[in-house]
Amino acid sequence: MSSIPLLFKKFLSWTAIIVAVVLSYGYLAQNIHTWELPLPSFMQSDRTPNPKDKQSGEILRQGNNQASAIGGPGQPELAGFSLDFAEVNQIVKLLDNQQRDKILSDFEAFQNFLQAEFINKSILAAAHANKIDQNADFQFMAKRGYETILRDIYLKQLIISKIPGDFPPEEQVKAYYDENMDKFRVVERVQVWQVFLPFSPSFGTKVRDEVKKKAESIVRDLRIGELDFATAAEKYSQTQTGKYNSGYLGLIKLSDIKPEIKKPLLALKPGKVSEPVSTEEGVHILMRGSVLPEQVLAYEEVRDRISQLLVKQLQAKLIRSINEQAASAYPIEITEDQKEQWWLKLRTRELEK
Repeated sequence: MSSIPLLFKKFLSWTAIIVAVVLSYGYLAQNIHTWELPLPSFMQSDRTPNPKDKQSGEILRQGNNQASAIGGPGQPELAGFSLDFAEVNQIVKLLDNQQRDKILSDFEAFQNFLQAEFINKSILAAAHANKIDQNADFQFMAKRGYETILRDIYLKQLIISKIPGDFPPEEQVKAYYDENMDKFRVVERVQVWQVFLPFSPSFGTKVRDEVKKKAESIVRDLRIGELDFATAAEKYSQTQTGKYNSGYLGLIKLSDIKPEIKKPLLALKPGKVSEPVSTEEGVHILMRGSVLPEQVLAYEEVRDRISQLLVKQLQAKLIRSINEQAASAYPIEITEDQKEQWWLKLRTRELEK
């Protein structure tokens, strides 16, 4: 494992965890009611039941039966599920730098890490004692998970070996920028604040008029200083974005703003509040900030983004090439008749459910 490149150690550990959790969850959710999880010894009662007591005797019998089901009185079968230094060492190697530094610089953090691993082993022992790993469906899911991890590791290794460490070169990044400048063009935008009072579809004319009057009252209070815009938005606005962000909606493209809102919005001076603006959705009280003219982002602003894009494009090409070469070198043969037969069998089974 020490030969695994650092670039995907984190990927490997998290892929294994995610696949195991996802694959196990479906089975356990369907079958957990059919098996019992033995109580670990530290969760069992310290009280010795009185065999003469009927209820205590039943507890004792249940405890003994449960203990025997896991390989001994109160002790789970731990063969194959112990944890030694060699395995801990391998686990630590798979941690990312931040996690590894944390547990190696703080003994308490290391103890917590070990405790989590001990619990994982105990759960595995309990699952084994309950023969979960002998279930055919689970075994198939585990096989699929192993195949997924193996395939992803193989692809990662090939991709890393094929892409130079200094890719992409500066001239390629600059060439992409020059040839695709429209992709880095930012259209005209405006800062917008809003208090929004919505109309419900059930509102009649009378109720809509009352909402408009309420909006007029809010505007009046804003203009005489009885309210500030942030307080008005928090108190009256019915949108989550506006209500909890002082009414600020962010930088919005002018092309995305409805004409009936755009015109009064742009007519405002920065920091000034509009008259209530009615639309089909409700009543809008607007305030605008700066208008940012259309611009092309500078090369320095987007260089890293372009580099990441070029790496992803090359990775996609390599994966397609690897897939084609693997299919050619190790073909899986199947006739068209077999495909149709499989399809009909599966389709018939689904229809019979």
